[in-house]
Amino acid sequence: MTETFEAALRERLTKLDIDLPHELWTFIAWLEERGHRFDSPAGLPFLSVAPSASRDTLWSHVYFDLPPDLVRFWFGKDGLEKWVIPFIHCGGDGSYIALWRNPGDPDRFVFLGSEGEAFTVAERAEDLIAILTMGYPWIEGRDDLAASPEQLWEDMSDAEWPDLVDEKAWVTAHMGIRHPATGSSLLPRQPGDDPFTTFAEHHAA
Repeated sequence: MTETFEAALRERLTKLDIDLPHELWTFIAWLEERGHRFDSPAGLPFLSVAPSASRDTLWSHVYFDLPPDLVRFWFGKDGLEKWVIPFIHCGGDGSYIALWRNPGDPDRFVFLGSEGEAFTVAERAEDLIAILTMGYPWIEGRDDLAASPEQLWEDMSDAEWPDLVDEKAWVTAHMGIRHPATGSSLLPRQPGDDPFTTFAEHHAA
């Protein structure tokens, strides 16, 4: 592993003339310093939010990733790659969180579900980081965020929930981030009043 995940992500975003908020770069750099970077079986780098001794013992599907061609497959057409940029894998079913750049509007972070669900996850980097560090084993839709991470964990395992104690403490100390009981309380939009849902419905082939 010679190239850092941060460098690989910066290179991809630079080609699209896109940057991320400083808070996200700071968080990414800290995760990498703590050894959260792994390589996929295909040799592609990814950066897990949850700590793990190895790729094979990861318990959470929430990780920073560099997926090729996801937008084209999700929308069924080309031309949206500069406006919707997936960079966080969040579900075992292939769901992702992406940066959405809608001309004339502030950047938002949005959900692209493997079954077509689309909604705004966060309008601030701090809220996105809060959701990422809550300890969800997966986020495969709005319903998962309505449950607590511990509840989802208990649905799949009898072992003690591996809470992200260090990650929560660090983002709280360095960014003032607090973690609610469920991710849904941080969602900025309700169903029926979400501009990204409208955008996705309009552009889906």
